[in-house]
Amino acid sequence: MDQLLSVGQVARLLGLPAHRIAYAHISLALAEPARRILNKRMYTPDEVRVVAGHFGIALTPETDAAISG
Repeated sequence: MDQLLSVGQVARLLGLPAHRIAYAHISLALAEPARRILNKRMYTPDEVRVVAGHFGIALTPETDAAISG
C-alpha cells in the first residue's frame, strides 16, 4: 500500500501553506485526492506529484524519495 500523506505533510514537503492547496481544491483548479480518512484529505505519492505540478514545483530526488516511502 502506498504511503498516505495529509495536506499539512504535503504542504511542508512542497514549501506551501496548506490553505493554498485547500483553496485549489475548493476552486476546482485541482482534483480532490481519492482518499479521505476521518474527513481529511490524504494524498498518495502520485497525487503529491500532481499537486507539485499544479503549483509549478519541481520535486528534488530527496523529496520524491520522501513521498515514495
